[in-house]
Amino acid sequence: LGPAYAAAGQPARILETGGMPVSLLPGAVYQEHAQRLAPGDRIYLFTDGILEAANREKREFGVERFLASLDLHQGRPVEEVLSSLLCEVE
Repeated sequence: LGPAYAAAGQPARILETGGMPVSLLPGAVYQEHAQRLAPGDRIYLFTDGILEAANREKREFGVERFLASLDLHQGRPVEEVLSSLLCEVE
């Protein structure tokens, strides 16, 4: 998966960039992707560890909950967004 893109006032979404994860294979070739950002937009880089974090019932946090968390805290300082997200994952 690509990074999450949260445009100001819009639901967060995953940017589908495709390609090999960074540093997975030596000598891998990567494509360049561009995303125009407006004031208030954010790009969130994350690992699969966030999405695959599981609770006692073995239910993964998942993409939908990740994006919903970003939406819930939209417009707040990034430190608060990340802190809230990590609390939800834990």
